Amino acid sequence: MSFEDSFRRINLRTPIKNQSQLADFLGIKQPQISKQKKKNNFPKAWAYQIAKEYNLSTDWILDGEAKQNKSKDDFFLELEKWAKETAGGEDIEWLKRQIEETFPIFKQWKKRKNEKTAKIKNEQKKREK
Repeated sequence: MSFEDSFRRINLRTPIKNQSQLADFLGIKQPQISKQKKKNNFPKAWAYQIAKEYNLSTDWILDGEAKQNKSKDDFFLELEKWAKETAGGEDIEWLKRQIEETFPIFKQWKKRKNEKTAKIKNEQKKREK
């Protein structure tokens, strides 16, 4: 559960590229990140939040041994297959539109998620300048 190893894996699979962005994402102050880095500890709660947001495995973030992504369960595989067969070539995009139209709360969640990711990317661009 070394801090550096966990943080390196997060860098590989998310737009979080530095400790400041990690603090922003977690909603904490940067010194808390530094404190955990000094202890060489990446808290499980942090890994869980990142895993949940970016569809990663908490175990993979912490130890690198599990699969990177959560495995799809049978329901979602069947749903994807159904969408491909039903949508007449429009594939999964058709299903996404249907879900967004039927479940407005999903569309709102997706918007919040995209805004959060965009904020992190914009902050990263500002720092690169």
